[in-house]
Amino acid sequence: MVEFQSDYYHPMDREYEVGIASGVGKQNKIEEPIVTIGELGQTVPEKDPAGKFKNMVQGVQAAMRAGSKNIQLVMSESHTSPMGGRPKAYGKEVRQAMKDAFLANDARLIGIEMPTRSMNNLSGFDQQQGVFSETARKKSLDEVKEAIRFASDVGQGGGVDIVAFEYNRPISDIANEKQGFMPEEEEVVQIVDKETGQIQAFRKSQVRIQLPYDPKTGKEITDIQDGLPVLKEWRWEDFEKLAERKGPDYDPGKEFLKMQYDGQIRIAQSWARNYAGRLDKLKEAKDELEQIPHRTPTQESELHNIKMQIQSSRDMAFGQQQQAAEYEERKKRMIPVSDYAQKKSMMSYAELGVAAMDESNNNPKIRHPIHVGPEIGWPHAYGGHPEEFIELIRGARKEMINLLTKPEILDPKTGGIKRNPFYRGLNPKQAQKEANEHIRGMFDTGHLGMWLEHFKPHLPYRERVKQFNNWFMEQVDKISKADVVGGIQAVDSAGAAHGHLPAGQGIFPVVEAVKKLKKEGFKGYIVSEGHEEEQFGEGRILLNTWKAFNAPIESRYGPGVHGGRQFNDVHQGYFGRQRPPQQMFGSYTPPFGEYKPWSEIPFE
Repeated sequence: MVEFQSDYYHPMDREYEVGIASGVGKQNKIEEPIVTIGELGQTVPEKDPAGKFKNMVQGVQAAMRAGSKNIQLVMSESHTSPMGGRPKAYGKEVRQAMKDAFLANDARLIGIEMPTRSMNNLSGFDQQQGVFSETARKKSLDEVKEAIRFASDVGQGGGVDIVAFEYNRPISDIANEKQGFMPEEEEVVQIVDKETGQIQAFRKSQVRIQLPYDPKTGKEITDIQDGLPVLKEWRWEDFEKLAERKGPDYDPGKEFLKMQYDGQIRIAQSWARNYAGRLDKLKEAKDELEQIPHRTPTQESELHNIKMQIQSSRDMAFGQQQQAAEYEERKKRMIPVSDYAQKKSMMSYAELGVAAMDESNNNPKIRHPIHVGPEIGWPHAYGGHPEEFIELIRGARKEMINLLTKPEILDPKTGGIKRNPFYRGLNPKQAQKEANEHIRGMFDTGHLGMWLEHFKPHLPYRERVKQFNNWFMEQVDKISKADVVGGIQAVDSAGAAHGHLPAGQGIFPVVEAVKKLKKEGFKGYIVSEGHEEEQFGEGRILLNTWKAFNAPIESRYGPGVHGGRQFNDVHQGYFGRQRPPQQMFGSYTPPFGEYKPWSEIPFE
């Protein structure tokens, strides 16, 4: 271990009382919660961001040589790809090489981030198809379970996170003008068929529909004008006002579709009655013709045509009745996307929480409990706002408690009761402890910074950033109090766009956020995800983060020493002293090799 300072001082030495000339004695950090150099790790992407085509093992080794003690692997290959990466691509020898590297360097694998581009929710939402798919949800669950086993094998614990784009929702659903946010997109309402996963979406501004209901009361209009029922125009505001009168269980979007289906049902039933009426008349004509003992060819042809019409009318009547019944069934199956997707996501994380618990308990080599959870997402989707992030984790923990404590659960397909395969016989208190330990989220500071795009755009930019950063820290306080975070990706950005700069290289209060979480009792891991600047020099992801945090690198007590040195005391200096070197280096090195005077007198 490098010793940056020793207290071999004589009482006549100047440093005996005042400390080293760099000013180490001036910083007293003894009473403050601190973030140490050892705590600040880094992410290692599966694909080399520096463009040197290092594989994952080489990337891990390079990170440890740079000084990282905690490493989070970032999977980048699509979880549907048969080749190229992810846990299934690393066999026994490769895994052993990584384990050996961690052991030799006294480092640890503390987390795995799943591939964001292909796996960005656990609700089963298929971004390309625009539907919810149970098949897609199961594939994601299986992939995360592989990552849990990989973390158990290679890292002997740690966290697994999945970025939370659980479903697209208008920003205005969670952030409004009173909070300073000005969403630019037009508001969209989404309703899903809970059996098929098909989504019906419509813009609020385009809702204009003629209905036989009074928009003020919601009651059916029975008046007739010119022989036709009287219709009234409904707009989205009318559905919202009706929802306010009927209470929280009334969903305006669902009611809008219900009324549309009611219209389709009336049409289908009307046609069914029409064909049924025609059917009675055709049967009378058929009976009359069949009673004629000796029919002429013309009568035979007419009888044949009537029989064909009877069959056609019967088919049309039945078909319209079936259509009406299908619309009735659809009405029952249609629910808000928010209700459907949130429940699916929470149940998914609950199942994975049980898998993380089982792996933690059954692997004797586990050093750190495994946890799984969402990574706070982007503003456009559920899971991207701190309140949603907290809600998702708390909901998942509640579902996990149910799975661990109830031998039987509700079957969502049949509505009946079925055996619970996740039942572990725990009491509620034990289950609560396990859920809190094994379901924890990833707080990406850069993702929270993306909300700047929608924050008070009318303000001058500098004032806008200043006020936004106050809001940023308020959200950090909420997240801290909720106790839902297992890891922090300390990442900055130079603007509202999604960026991956080291802390301190952008505009957001990343350092202050991490320190606040630490002060409030956060005990998880912290990694720098600032790999975007690796193209300008390998190691910036870590060194610039250490520089921003100015974290302590030692704890020393002695004459003239009040705490340990900080990183900036030694960074790019000669262990705290900006003084001439004692050897030649670089282009000045003599041809016979390194030159250093025997007297060790510094060069001027």
